[in-house]
Amino acid sequence: MREKQMKDQKRQKIYLFCLVMAFGGFLQPAELSAQNEVKKNISLANVTVNELVEKLGHEFPYSFFVTDPEVAKTRVSVNVNNATAEQVLTNAFAGKELFFTKKDKSFTIAAKTASNSVQPANKKRITGAVLDDTGEPVIGASVVEKGSPTNGTATDVDGKFTLTVENVGGGVKCC
Repeated sequence: MREKQMKDQKRQKIYLFCLVMAFGGFLQPAELSAQNEVKKNISLANVTVNELVEKLGHEFPYSFFVTDPEVAKTRVSVNVNNATAEQVLTNAFAGKELFFTKKDKSFTIAAKTASNSVQPANKKRITGAVLDDTGEPVIGASVVEKGSPTNGTATDVDGKFTLTVENVGGGVKCC
């Protein structure tokens, strides 16, 4: 009888161990995952942003996107030790007219411009809704500025849209 109890206890311990191993990664606190973020020593002098992101793409588990060819040609320098990708970019862009955004596992790099924060005077933001013949919202309809087929958006689940246009008098069309 005692032997059976010992086997049952051993089986319970093995079962508990397997559960902890199987679900341990899901139960990891956010602080610990932040501590596990990849850190590198990066030293680059007078390189283009393109060369910088190529190097970072090899060193860090992120994707890097540059929004404009002129930004890609901008020269930067960086010298950091034990730094995250975010810290590397912050250091490299210090004193430059560049900024980055991070979403999930990717960084997007762009130039700081007035349009990043303030809407230019010659552009206007228009809003509206696309409805069908019965008055129901049309979800996902394309709305483009007349005369500018590359400036467009899509309606949301309520059929609504917001679009910044150059020529307010030109209007928009729905496709």
